[in-house]
Amino acid sequence: MEWLLTALGYRVEKYRDLTGQEISARVRNFAARPEHKDSDSTFVVLMSHGDIILNKDAILGVNYHHQQYPNDFFFVDD
Repeated sequence: MEWLLTALGYRVEKYRDLTGQEISARVRNFAARPEHKDSDSTFVVLMSHGDIILNKDAILGVNYHHQQYPNDFFFVDD
């Protein structure tokens, strides 16, 4: 994805091994950028394991464990 988007002229920012809270913060910070007012297109690519939590699609954070860290996720709808 990084190679493809760079080849298409997009600026790529890559983050690895984020917690659910960190994913949320990065997405919200990205959405608030002023350059989106003049942008024709934007891609947000989230690659991770996922699951259904509380009947909602969720991306699991780096520390997710169903018993030890059950709240380390990011809801896709957010």
